[in-house]
Amino acid sequence: MLYFRIQSLEASCEEKEKQLNEERGKFSKLKEDFKYNLKLLEERDAELDRYDASFAGMSLDCNERRFPYNFRMHKQSVNSKCST
Repeated sequence: MLYFRIQSLEASCEEKEKQLNEERGKFSKLKEDFKYNLKLLEERDAELDRYDASFAGMSLDCNERRFPYNFRMHKQSVNSKCST
């Protein structure tokens, strides 16, 4: 009877170790996927920042072309404030 109990416990322990190794593998895969996705998001954010800066510059250029007098007056007032 004791022998049967030992075998049962050993089989249970082996099954638990097998499950643990499977879960470790899943966790490792999940970590790698997370790192990959995080890298993609960081690259996307950097690209969006470049687009935002480019758009802001183009928008300013466009507005300056549409209203050149206003921009010249603004630049003059800014320059005069900086000079004092």
